[in-house]
Amino acid sequence: MPVGKGIGKPFRKQKSKGDYYMKKENYTVVGTNIDEVKRLNSESGLTYNEMNELLTKEIEQRKKSNTDKHKE
Repeated sequence: MPVGKGIGKPFRKQKSKGDYYMKKENYTVVGTNIDEVKRLNSESGLTYNEMNELLTKEIEQRKKSNTDKHKE
């Protein structure tokens, strides 16, 4: 039986201003904890697109610097 969106997984109690409430964790059909993956991704550093943008700016800056040197 496939597992999805908290089905078959335990609830986790979280405290909210003195009261407890139940929170379902999100799981994929194969059982991957989506919330945990998102948390780990946010701690992992730059994304591919962020790194690509950073490198592109660096390359453009170096090209501009080199052309300015040749004009003198």
